[in-house]
Amino acid sequence: TKRDIMHGRNRVKYKAQLANPEVAANLSKKALTWNALTKDLLSRRQQNFGGVGVGVGASAPPSAPPVPSPSDSTPTATHTSTLTHTYTDPTILLQLTEKLLTVNPDPSHLWNHRRELLLGKVNGSSTVDPTVTNRAEDGSLFTVGDELALTATCLQRNPKAYGAWFHRKWCLRHHLRRINSNTSTTCDPNTDDAERVRDSGLLTGELALCSKFLLMDNRNFHCWNFRRFVVGCALEMTSYHMMLNENGSRHDMAEKPGLRLDGSWNNSAFQNELGGVITMGPQIATSPSGQNAKECENELSTSALANSHGCCLRLRDGTWFQIIQNEWDFTTEKIESNFSNCSAFHYRSKLIPLLLQHRIDQKQRSDEKQHELISLEERYEEVVLLAREELEMVQQAIFTEPDDQTAWWYHRFMIVWASPSRLLESSTSDDSCISQAMMQTYVDILKEEAESIEELVEAEDGRCKWGLLACHMILGTLLGLYSKNGDLGMAGTEECVIDETKRKAEECLNTLTLIDSDRVVRYHGLRSG
Repeated sequence: TKRDIMHGRNRVKYKAQLANPEVAANLSKKALTWNALTKDLLSRRQQNFGGVGVGVGASAPPSAPPVPSPSDSTPTATHTSTLTHTYTDPTILLQLTEKLLTVNPDPSHLWNHRRELLLGKVNGSSTVDPTVTNRAEDGSLFTVGDELALTATCLQRNPKAYGAWFHRKWCLRHHLRRINSNTSTTCDPNTDDAERVRDSGLLTGELALCSKFLLMDNRNFHCWNFRRFVVGCALEMTSYHMMLNENGSRHDMAEKPGLRLDGSWNNSAFQNELGGVITMGPQIATSPSGQNAKECENELSTSALANSHGCCLRLRDGTWFQIIQNEWDFTTEKIESNFSNCSAFHYRSKLIPLLLQHRIDQKQRSDEKQHELISLEERYEEVVLLAREELEMVQQAIFTEPDDQTAWWYHRFMIVWASPSRLLESSTSDDSCISQAMMQTYVDILKEEAESIEELVEAEDGRCKWGLLACHMILGTLLGLYSKNGDLGMAGTEECVIDETKRKAEECLNTLTLIDSDRVVRYHGLRSG
């Protein structure tokens, strides 16, 4: 059963293996060795930083650190006593952290120490032996290929290791900011195209990695979250290169655009014509205290995506929209392969406003509409078309697995999203702007969905809990709309229709109290509400 599987491993078989004395002894020996190496690493780190932890007061290593002895080339647990007052080459410490993390990728302090070593600085003081030659152009030991390979190895061991996923995000952000900060100040179209291909290739590879991990476990929320981070970086890099190309020479720009590579889909760039704000929050902090605070403040204020010409222009760019379309198609593929994929449905709920905005933009750009403003009714037509497409897809899921709550939650989301009132969010307009035709269209959608779900409940002998809940929600929405009959003048709101709707809603609750007795109080609350 599903409960017997955790992280892709059969729990019953795993516990049986642990009960084997020989296996238990080997694991115990392995744990002791790992703990000894960890103590060795922490001891060496303390010596290198003068006995002070990372942060204010951390001291630099000796001005002329001793050359490590040949015995230091391979770190072992016996070095703690022999290096009491010795400075250890950071490359050796990196080897040690790699060895520890490939065995157990979970401890966040080991990843923190590795980043500390890769950057080679603590509060501006170098911690890198000046004799070390294996360094990047900026003087650090950071190499994106090595770090991505390490995290990939760690994630193969534990696909849900928080520290490994975060380190991969940090590596991408650090690498992209570093290579783009070294860009020439003159604008060469050939160079810019090469930069765009280089950045795109790296991020495309990361999306491919996500696809592989999601084949192993299509509900790994760590991987879905990382995918959104990569897409956020791709959107930012696309906007960055577009701004450079639009402004010609970089000398002509008042300020070179910054790069907010924290995984966010920035608010100001996603303010759409419907009045709503489409956003993904940051996944990496960008406002630290101390000497880097001003740098991060500049990064936020000059972000290429935040200072673009708005969502409408960005969605009209073929490259930019193709990123969104690819993600939409990816969620479709994952949902069709497994209707229980809640992560895919959630991601889809974030993408659908962008897809809608693109369709509205396409309509605005058509020959007959390019000199006119799209009316509220025309916008709602696009909402209805997209809503019907989604409801048709989700109906396939609920009719296939009526007891799986995943698709039902998305169905509930779509019922609310299809309301014409959603067009008025974040605006000063009221419901008086909604025409009778728009509201009647929404009522028709609700009636169609109610009839379809009633058929499903009947096919399940009236004991489909999620179907009854959905039916009650739709009927309640209809009653709320019928109460506005005097304002909207909708057809079909005679007293007999209202009474019949109330009767059906009451029947749904009565049946739910019988088949789901654990939640009787909730159903009583719905009845009184």
